[in-house]
Amino acid sequence: MTSEIDTIGLNQNYPVAGEDNDSQGFRDNFTNIKTNLDTAKSEITDLQNNVIRSDGDNDFNGVEVSNANFIRTTKASYGQINVDGATTGGTWNIDFENGHSQAFVLETDIQFIFVNWPDSDKYAEILVHLYSDQNGTTRTVTNWTDTGTGAQVKIDSNWPNAGSTPPNAEVSTDDQTDPVVIKFWTYDGGDEIFGQYLGKFTSV
Repeated sequence: MTSEIDTIGLNQNYPVAGEDNDSQGFRDNFTNIKTNLDTAKSEITDLQNNVIRSDGDNDFNGVEVSNANFIRTTKASYGQINVDGATTGGTWNIDFENGHSQAFVLETDIQFIFVNWPDSDKYAEILVHLYSDQNGTTRTVTNWTDTGTGAQVKIDSNWPNAGSTPPNAEVSTDDQTDPVVIKFWTYDGGDEIFGQYLGKFTSV
């Protein structure tokens, strides 16, 4: 953005020493100074409201960032969250706005519902970590759907129940420390949600 501050109308040689200077020249200069200060205030306010800051969070409001080279960047993580379906009617929301990595400690069997995917034509993914609240106690996610579209998750061939008839998206976990990890993503605002079962991750 090019600044609109204009100093051409300012007469830097006014008043002229040793002459009877007309007061109109002073008024013209003061008017131009005020106009430029108003312009500067407006431009500074715009910068304060819209530029990227390093001393606070930034909301890009959906604008495109292209041709960027990222170094030492991270993605937000949300967890671990204790999930008790008894207080939510047997369902629990997985909110995209909570971050790209989310961990849940299941205290009962549950149905997960995805909410707040970004608009269509934007790729979005969530890595979900599932733990049981007690070692040796099996907790099961019985279904995964989208709150807006009602879409069911499309599972990959490595999913535990992919070979059943019909296939179902149930996933179980029975460990407090070694999670079952699944990646979910969509590119059309949740009309289709894809699930890739990554497996149970154990200590070595």
